[in-house]
Amino acid sequence: MKRIQSKRWLKQMGVVALIVATMAMFAGPLATPSSAGESREYTAWRTDSNGNKQRCTFTQSVFNPRYSFNNPTHKVVGRAGWRVLSGPCTQAKVTTQLQVSECASLCKWKTAAKSTRTIGQGSFTVTNKCGRWPTGPHYWRTRVDVDVIGFNDPAQKTRTSSIKINCAD
Repeated sequence: MKRIQSKRWLKQMGVVALIVATMAMFAGPLATPSSAGESREYTAWRTDSNGNKQRCTFTQSVFNPRYSFNNPTHKVVGRAGWRVLSGPCTQAKVTTQLQVSECASLCKWKTAAKSTRTIGQGSFTVTNKCGRWPTGPHYWRTRVDVDVIGFNDPAQKTRTSSIKINCAD
């Protein structure tokens, strides 16, 4: 029984280490435990000029949306990005969306803000002014799609869970 408990403990510690490493990867104002979102690992492939297969392993990460009191307008802010784990990939087209809905599940999500950038590994924010939506609570989420330049990568998108934000101007 002791051995099973120690394996379980090691697995839990591995999850904690992964979360801490992901937050450190995007060090900045949103890299706090309260902004933790979702990070997923993917592999992209290509064949070089000699016919050899090359692999790029990367993570795409999103952070929970948050309400910002910056003047002159109040905004909802989402943050997303990517990081190379292994392989020769250096650039990616990163599309980040900030989405809004009137309910938490089984609802239609509307894209409130969208930004696409070609960047080396890193992250950036996307914002939406609160005045574009009726005042009161809405559900928000951040979604990202990373397309590694020169590689065939999976089409999956990573998103956060819905976060209830009262967008009061």
